[in-house]
Amino acid sequence: MTPPWGNLKDHTPMQFAKSAFQKCIRRGMENEALYLARQFYEAGQETWIWRRLLVISCEDIGLGDLSVVKYLTDTVLTLHVAWRLIGKSKLMNGENAKSDLLPLYAAVMVCCRANKSRAADNCAVWFNSNPTWRPPLDEEFPDED
Repeated sequence: MTPPWGNLKDHTPMQFAKSAFQKCIRRGMENEALYLARQFYEAGQETWIWRRLLVISCEDIGLGDLSVVKYLTDTVLTLHVAWRLIGKSKLMNGENAKSDLLPLYAAVMVCCRANKSRAADNCAVWFNSNPTWRPPLDEEFPDED
């Protein structure tokens, strides 16, 4: 039975592939992440990939390489627009080349090669698990010398 969320073109279940994509980036498995990015592209999941890369930049890279977080937040939108423009112009010109994947490949490679830190994600998990925790803000904080 086919799961309701579907499969990729290579018959990999979509939910499995989405989890594997992030884990490949987290582990620096560049070829595997690029393969999955292409599979998502061919399955019509382009927008999901770009959104996920922004989340990955915070969850898995974060403090490990702030330049990557900045790169992705500053340029993923630019890369996404470039990808859409390249792809759109190819469709208008009747081309069927895959160079419209170049911006996506660049973003995936940057994420795979970045130093990783899960500190921000661990912080989010901790605060979500401890919703009643409150620092003693009612106490006076001494001035530092």
